[in-house]
Amino acid sequence: MKKESDAYFTVEAAILYPIILSVILLMTYLLLFQYDRCLLEQDIGKATVLSGSKWTLTKEQLNDYMQKKALHFDEEKYIAWENEDPLWKLEKNDVILEKAGRLRYPFAGMGTQEKYWSAKASFQVDRISPVFWLRRSRNVQNKRDNTEENN
Repeated sequence: MKKESDAYFTVEAAILYPIILSVILLMTYLLLFQYDRCLLEQDIGKATVLSGSKWTLTKEQLNDYMQKKALHFDEEKYIAWENEDPLWKLEKNDVILEKAGRLRYPFAGMGTQEKYWSAKASFQVDRISPVFWLRRSRNVQNKRDNTEENN
């Protein structure tokens, strides 16, 4: 006797298949989100350190430098990210740079409003001259030498 079989899913496969596909899709989106978030933090950190190293510039000159060079990020390397404009401040002698980005939920258009995963990176760098650091390190070294001699 020949057994005929129809092409159909069992109940278990019909339940597990969509769950497995949604987990794979979620993991892919999380990977893209994490990759773009790490790139965002690297770009912000690099721009902040570059602007903090310009300790001889005035606030106006630093503003020109930031607008022309440091705040121009390569947007093509972000895979699935929607970037926002960076915001930078010079408060006292600190350079503060903030930037945010977001990634749309998978199948976000099916609801009434779009939903996003978002991340924000912020870095702060002191603009201190190298002369200040050399003097400070010499003072610390002299104090250490004096305490070693006293002991």
